[in-house]
Amino acid sequence: MCSSEVDCAIEEFSGKRAKDLVRLVEKSSSSKFKDMEKERMCMKTSGLHPSNPVKAQQEKQSCEGRFQGRKLLCAVRKARPLPPSRGLAKNFKVNFNTSDEGAFGRPSPFHVLSTYSNLKMTVLPAPEKGLHYIFRYYAVPVLMMGGNIIITFYCLWYGKGPDRGPFDPCVMMGNAFAWKFVGILFIWCFLWMYIGGKVYGPVTDYGQIPEYTGGGFRFYFITTASYILLHIPYPKLSWWFYENFAQIVAASHWCGLTIAVLLFIKGKVARDYDEKIAPYPLIHEFYRGIELHPHIFGFDAKQYTVARVGMTYWSIVPLSCYFVSLDKWGYNAGFTVNFILQTIYTVKFYFWEWEYMTQTLDNTLDRAGYYLCGASPISIPGLCLFSTFFMVAHPPLVSNFTAWLLFVMGIVFIILEYQVDHQKTEFRRTDGKCLVWGKPPKYIEAEYETSEGKKKSKLLISGYWGKVRHINYTFDITIGLCTNMVGYHYGIWPFLYNIIMGSLHIHRLTRDEYKCMMKYGHAYEKYCRIVPYRLIPGVV
Repeated sequence: MCSSEVDCAIEEFSGKRAKDLVRLVEKSSSSKFKDMEKERMCMKTSGLHPSNPVKAQQEKQSCEGRFQGRKLLCAVRKARPLPPSRGLAKNFKVNFNTSDEGAFGRPSPFHVLSTYSNLKMTVLPAPEKGLHYIFRYYAVPVLMMGGNIIITFYCLWYGKGPDRGPFDPCVMMGNAFAWKFVGILFIWCFLWMYIGGKVYGPVTDYGQIPEYTGGGFRFYFITTASYILLHIPYPKLSWWFYENFAQIVAASHWCGLTIAVLLFIKGKVARDYDEKIAPYPLIHEFYRGIELHPHIFGFDAKQYTVARVGMTYWSIVPLSCYFVSLDKWGYNAGFTVNFILQTIYTVKFYFWEWEYMTQTLDNTLDRAGYYLCGASPISIPGLCLFSTFFMVAHPPLVSNFTAWLLFVMGIVFIILEYQVDHQKTEFRRTDGKCLVWGKPPKYIEAEYETSEGKKKSKLLISGYWGKVRHINYTFDITIGLCTNMVGYHYGIWPFLYNIIMGSLHIHRLTRDEYKCMMKYGHAYEKYCRIVPYRLIPGVV
């Protein structure tokens, strides 16, 4: 026997028809949602004709629907059935939480997401095919991977200045020096993955506890010092690095591509955890990744490719380019400021590496594919550090005063970014029992689902996090502007990093907010009402 009319309707809907999700009617008055368990689920039988059994077996429909539009199965009076869908997953439970309404007296999109976050599925959502499907899951991965390679090598060719000569496609295959350098770098980072303690990230929804290697700052210090000391037996090492930089990036790209292929094969045949995910086109799975925290040779693949290999370039490239610039042009205040700010940025990263690995949403929720693991060995040295490479052949023309003014501004923004991260870290570490700007912090109580059941959390609404939702992105963008502003005389080229990272931050904040809505639901809606601005207080 069903416990309620709603349960009977859901059971009939999932067991016999497996056909449709019902859209939540936002235009209905709030009185219709006060006791949803007692509302009659109004679905016309004529709109729920059984599907072709063969077609239903071949095509699995999501509980998410078109572009996350069909979010829930809800019991609402006079709810209008959607057009026929394809096979809804069985064995699900829906928690109809009707005590929370939107800011305008009716269930809001945040409420829809919070209700959906309580939907337990045996099969995760699969996208619905269409023009958007083809563009997103076929065209975008190809464009992003191909565009990344083409733009990188064109920029490296152009950045060599007047002496660049015609473009040589053979550069994209590397050379003997490049392969030696990249091989030593990858092996060096590989060995360091076994040195240091263990750091653990938050448990995933399917029960995995990510495990990372500690000792990032020690790794950075010894790696940088070793590279500097190598200039004693090889005085021209930085010149060799600069002259073969495009070939080094090419060899690094082939290594990153190989790792991405291995991760793709591993995700298909030997996953660390049996996580059920929706099927996607192979090209999208390769680009996005299959596993969330895959381990290769006993260590985390994302940490190896991003935090060790990729960020090692962030210490070596500015150092090599600065040595070459000193030898070629002598002291230049603008280049010196660029080099110092790049170095401080790298030191800050390794000092907080454990936080990046365990707390940032792009690492904890993005899967290990070409986007994160395969592209980092080419994108970080070739695009993110292009401005430093560019300034070797195009020395900054700013005055000493302007250069050091930008340096002071950069230091201020680095300190502010550190304070932002410290507020969040200290708040989490003490579970809210700390002071923020000299006062007890204000926060919002939130709940979220895990494989172990419901857990509680707190959303900070004091300090910097009570002014802007993504103020850490704001300061990161301004740090990059101060670093590269010394080369503004050369137009847009020194700001390639700022364009790329600005676009990534905008993309990330939309993904971050969606994931937070899915995780915290109505609590995050309340947070967004209290903190309405995303990047700049009072502006946007």
